[in-house]
Amino acid sequence: MQKMRILFVDDDRPVLEALRRSLFRQAEAWDMTFFTDPAAAAAAFAEAPFDVVVTDLQMPGMNGLELAQVVKMHDPAAQIIVLTGTADLVQAIDAINEAGAFRFYTKPCPTGRIAEGISAALSERERRAGGAAAIGEAALNRLPVGVIVVDAATQVIFMNPPGARIVAAGDGLRLDRQRVLRADGLDDTAALHHAVAVLSRSQVSLAAQVLVIERPSLARPFTLRAEAMTGTGEDGKALVLLFVTDPERPPEVSAPVLSEIFGLTEQESRLAAALARGATTEQAAAELNVTISTARTYLKQIYLKTETSRQAGLVKLILTSAAAL
Repeated sequence: MQKMRILFVDDDRPVLEALRRSLFRQAEAWDMTFFTDPAAAAAAFAEAPFDVVVTDLQMPGMNGLELAQVVKMHDPAAQIIVLTGTADLVQAIDAINEAGAFRFYTKPCPTGRIAEGISAALSERERRAGGAAAIGEAALNRLPVGVIVVDAATQVIFMNPPGARIVAAGDGLRLDRQRVLRADGLDDTAALHHAVAVLSRSQVSLAAQVLVIERPSLARPFTLRAEAMTGTGEDGKALVLLFVTDPERPPEVSAPVLSEIFGLTEQESRLAAALARGATTEQAAAELNVTISTARTYLKQIYLKTETSRQAGLVKLILTSAAAL
C-alpha cells in the first residue's frame, strides 16, 4: 500500500524535531518529510507533490501563505494546514481565503490535534477526488455574499472569500482557537450555536434560520441565514450553510460585464456600476471625473438602454444580473 506523503515546514528546527518524535507511530502509514527552509520545501513539492502540507505561517524568505500558493499552483488537490501564533490570525484567514488552506491551528498545538487534522485533510483530499466538491466550492467562491460552512459544533469547514473577509475583520463574527465560529455578543453566539445544532441534527427539512449579528463597531448588523446541507458531514449528519450579508459592503459590480449585457459605453457602464454600489449621482460623477450634468446625461442613456426609468429599478436590475457575480 502506498504511503500518503506529508510535508512539514517550519524554520524552528526544535518544533520539527518534536513533531518527528511525536508522530513516529504514523510512519507506517505516512511518508513524512521535514524542512526548515520553505523555499527548499517548495522545490521538493514541485519535484514530487505531497498530499498534505503542514506549514508555519511566519518564516523568513517565504512565508506560509506564499508557500501554500506555490503548493496549490502545482497541485490544487493538495491540502494545507497552517500553524500560526495568535497574533497572526488575520494572515491565517488570508491563507484560507487566498490559498484554500484546509485548517489552521494556533501555537502551541498538541501533536495529537495536528495528527487528527492531517487525517481529516487526507479524507478531504480523497473526498474531492471526484471533482464535484471542487466544482461546488468554485461556485460558492463566486457568490457576492459571505458563505461559511460549519459542522454540528459550529466548527468552520469552509469559507468563501467574502466570508473569510468578514471573519478576518473581527467585527461581529470571529473564530476561536478550535475554529469554532462565534459572535462578539454572548446572546448572538448562543443563538448562532443553537440554530446550527438544531439544523444539523434534524432528520427532517427545516426552514432556514435567520439571525441578526450585532457588530462592536456599531456598523449595521450582519444578516445571517442558516440552512442545512443534509447528509454531507463525515458522520452522515448535516453540515450547515451560513449566508452572511454585510449591508456596509454592497456587491462588487463588473462594469465590463454591464457593458456587454446592456450595450453601455465604457463611461455609462462605470456610472451604472458606481450607482449599484450605492454612490449618489454626484459621487459617481466625481469618480468618473465628469460634471454632474454629464453624469445625468449618461444616466438618461442608461435608463433607455436598460428599459428602466428610476434609479431604484436600475440598481435592482444590475444587482440581479450576471455583473454582480
